[in-house]
Amino acid sequence: MNTGLQFRLSNKTPLLVSIFFAMVLVVMRLPQWAEVWRPDWIALVVIGWAVFAPGVCGPVFGMLTGLVVDVVLAESFGVHALVYALLAYIANVLNFQMRMYTLFQQAVMVFGLTFIARSLLGLLLGIDKEIFIDFGYWAPLITNMLVWPWIYFSLRGTKLAMTASLFEP
Repeated sequence: MNTGLQFRLSNKTPLLVSIFFAMVLVVMRLPQWAEVWRPDWIALVVIGWAVFAPGVCGPVFGMLTGLVVDVVLAESFGVHALVYALLAYIANVLNFQMRMYTLFQQAVMVFGLTFIARSLLGLLLGIDKEIFIDFGYWAPLITNMLVWPWIYFSLRGTKLAMTASLFEP
């Protein structure tokens, strides 16, 4: 028999594991040619959880995840928190539409959401105007679209496992 604490912790385990793996992928070293194409793993996971578990993962989840990213990357404290909170909010608002779209349409929506996040991040970090026309700054948007199907299927399967555990005696 599950106690309340065990149930709540076991229910959040996939969420915490996915954030942990996304953090590992963010700090993992890549060859110089591949560094430009690194997807925004945290943004993809935040979008995925905000779509598949909107009651659990909202703006507060995005803010807390962003604070951890700020600490891990040693950047200005609160910048990623604001961006990911906004990203989670928009994904929460659009979750019903995103679930009805095809996978290609979802990838285009992810492109738009991460474009908003990347633009806001660039403005908040005080990046000069020249970087906004640099292809290397916007290249992760393309890889975000290409990686989204794997994020979609892995989090969707995890969400199904989480809801299945709700009905266990």
